[in-house]
Amino acid sequence: MGPDLKAPKKHDFKQWKKVILLAKNGVCFYSYSGNPGPFPKNIGEVPRFLDERRLKLRTGGKILLDKIKNSQCRAR
Repeated sequence: MGPDLKAPKKHDFKQWKKVILLAKNGVCFYSYSGNPGPFPKNIGEVPRFLDERRLKLRTGGKILLDKIKNSQCRAR
């Protein structure tokens, strides 16, 4: 998970749910691991954090592939 993970209290189920959701989406808890700024404070901030992270992690190849897929979908 990484050394920057601040484990929630044992019975703080909302925060544990947030940690699990982040981990399932490939988030590593390191000072710098391609994350867009600070980690979300609550579960409500997770979707935006993940969207920003996905945008940041997209490479030129992935962007080109998305454009090709989108153009093929419109052509049908």
